Parts: sequence; structure tokens; C-alpha cells
Amino acid sequence: MSPKRRQTDKPQPLEGLLGREPKLRHRMAQQLLSFGLVLANCLMLGYSVLLARTPLGWWLVWVAVALAVQLGISLAVRLGWTARLPDPSLASTQIGLMLLLGAAAYPLSGPLRGLVVPMMMLTLAFGMFAPSGRAMLRLNALGLALILSAMAFDFMIWPGRANPAETLGHALFAMVCFPGLGLLLLRMARLRERQREQRQALNEALTRINRLATRDDLTGLYNRRHGKHVLQQALQRQKRKPTGLLAVLLDLDHFKKINDTKGHAAGDAVLRCFAKALHQSLRKGDTAVRWGGEEFVVVLEPTASEGLLAWVARLKLAIERQPLVTERPELRFTFSGGAAFWRPGETLEQWLERADAALYRAKAEGRDRVVEAS
Repeated sequence: MSPKRRQTDKPQPLEGLLGREPKLRHRMAQQLLSFGLVLANCLMLGYSVLLARTPLGWWLVWVAVALAVQLGISLAVRLGWTARLPDPSLASTQIGLMLLLGAAAYPLSGPLRGLVVPMMMLTLAFGMFAPSGRAMLRLNALGLALILSAMAFDFMIWPGRANPAETLGHALFAMVCFPGLGLLLLRMARLRERQREQRQALNEALTRINRLATRDDLTGLYNRRHGKHVLQQALQRQKRKPTGLLAVLLDLDHFKKINDTKGHAAGDAVLRCFAKALHQSLRKGDTAVRWGGEEFVVVLEPTASEGLLAWVARLKLAIERQPLVTERPELRFTFSGGAAFWRPGETLEQWLERADAALYRAKAEGRDRVVEAS
């Protein structure tokens, strides 16, 4: 096993809790942060309840519900139940439920009820994990509506305990800070979306560049430069474990005549047609390269059940089934080929030279055939 593989297989810290998959680890790290915030809220509310002499049972119910919500969501994320949802971390759902619990804590907190508003805003700060900017705005509107409702409800259950001026100050603070936080989070969401679009555009550009560097633009097959690299890799595998490697150098018969009489557009169509048929005739592990002009190189790994003749027959059948051949009989074409098995000790150039010599023999013998080198 290579050192790189051993490094990949090395257990990650907290793997059992966070998982190994990077996205899952990110979501679970987010859940740990949220769990810490829930515990802080539980302790703060407990202290407030003691000062206000609120019945302890209400605090216990609040704590039980908050922990149940947090543990339930964390478990669903860890087990992968949410992986296919638009919001796999359930950030919006979790924030909404915690805002509801935060509003419920306001009338329970007595003289420290003013701390509930910034704690709810801290909960809303987790809106940066929400799937969209609109989701953030909805959560901020929900939080503001809930805290204002909690303030009104506080007057109903303990009418003489709350100071109207103090409660009004809390309300004004909430009405200024909640929308401000929402706009800030919306701005952050738009910046993240712009960065995501830029990364996507960069990845697409890199994919196009890589394709241009390795693929022939007309046929989609490997170009000669990258094809040589692929062939060298195949040779290295053969040197380690010889299984028999066959190179076939192919050339379209009388291709110049097609270009001269039918036009270069027709010639390009023939090349694309042949490349498509060539691709369809290959098995997994075989390689096709546009070597240049109307020349192609194919590297095959023949088996006991299928050799060179079987592959040539499959290629000709694939050509006959191409729409260009069936719909435009005047563009029918044939090909000639020279095949050579790699011999131990041969370089790539020597190997292809023997295939090229066999190709010349095929042309000399009348074309439309594949000749194997001796």
C-alpha cells in the first residue's frame, strides 16, 4: 500500500462523532457549535429563572425541549437522513425552532429578560448557514415577530412584574437590530453566492482547458500529445505485468478525394463518424487516439475470446450503423490498418514503426483491410 493511501486511511479526529466525509464533518461541526449555544442558553435561562423565582418546572420543560430538538436534528444529520434535502444541515428548521424557544424564554427570565433579545440574535447569526438569503430574511422576520409576541404575552401572564418602559426599550432594540442583522446576513449570502458562481465558472474553465489539452477538438478522441502519454503508461503496465498489447495504426482510404470532391465539411463529418464508430467498438481499457489528419492509433488488449479480427469486424459493423453512412451513401468510406503486438524491450517509437510498416502493406495489398506485422 502506498504512503498516500495509508495517509488517506488514517482515522480522522472525532471520526465517530463527525464522520469521515468532508461535507458531513462540516455539518456536524456546525451542530457542535449549535449544541454549545443551546447549553449556554440553558444555563443563562436557569440563572434568570432563579432570580425571577419562576417555577423550576418551566425551566426543566424548556431545557428538555431544547435538548431534544438539538439532539434530534444532530442525529438526523449524522445518520445522513437529510443528505438529499435542499438544506441538508437543517439550519433553517433548527434556527426557527430555537427562535421559538428563545421567545418562550422571555417571560420566564424575569429581570434578565432583556438578555433574551441578543441571545436570539446570536441564534439568528447561524442564519449564515441557511440555504439562501431569502431564508435568512424569513428567519429574521420570524424572530422579530416571536419576540414582540413574547413581550405582549409577558404582560398578560405577569401584568405587574414587567416595567413598560423597559419592555418598550427591548421592543425598540429588537425592531432596529433584527432587520439590521437580516440585511447583514443577506449581504453575506450574496457574497457567498457570488463566490460559488466564480468557483463554478473557474471549474468549468479548468475542465475546458483540460479537455483542450488532452482531446482532439474535432473527434473528441485523445490528441497525439496526450495519446503518447497514455500509450507510454500502457507500456509501463505491460513491462510490470505482460498481458499482450496490440497497437493498430489506422488510415482512412482515399480521404483526400472526399475532401476534394465533397468539401472539407464532408471530410470533417467523415472523421467524426469514424471516431464515433471507433469509440463504440472499444472495450474498457482500450484506447483510441487521433494521431493526425486521417490517421488514428488504437491500443487493444486482446483476450482469448476476442482478437484482432473480431475487433475489426465490430468496428466495421459500427461504421455501417452510423447515420452519416446510412443517410449519405456517397460518403461511405473504408479504412486500412497495420497491427503489431508489443515486444518486450521495444520503445513506443519502435512499436509504432512496425505497425506503420504493416499499414503500408495493407495499402499495397488493395486497402480496406488490416494486416498484422510479423
